[in-house]
Amino acid sequence: MLTKEEIIKEIKQWTEEHGGRTPSEKIIREELKIPKWEWITYWTKVTDIQREAGLIPQVFDKTKYTKKHLCDDFIKLIREKGKWPSRDELDFKRRQDSKFPASATFYKKLGLIKTGEFTQTILEYVNDKQGYSDIIDICNSVSD
Repeated sequence: MLTKEEIIKEIKQWTEEHGGRTPSEKIIREELKIPKWEWITYWTKVTDIQREAGLIPQVFDKTKYTKKHLCDDFIKLIREKGKWPSRDELDFKRRQDSKFPASATFYKKLGLIKTGEFTQTILEYVNDKQGYSDIIDICNSVSD
């Protein structure tokens, strides 16, 4: 049986190898091969392990985002980056700002699967608005 310190060490190592991502309970169980019965001795919830390892716990985002809110936040990040942000950049922004939607939220709530569909959604959103030529140029460069 692993000690508390060994479990934390495994989680921190996995996080480092995966760009700072917080491992979910499924990852802890399946990839790290640490079954719940092993860690339940030290913690009652997986979020407690994540916190003790110095990570931001993975929690389900129950916020009701509107299409307008998601598009506005995404456009702000496009302008911050000066380019179409990658999914990793969206996740990084979320880790810096807990009010920023998770990358999956953008893709799931807007019903998008491919970048081309996503760019089309943003283009449609800014279509009748002034001051978005930079966004239009970036969207067009990504969808080409």
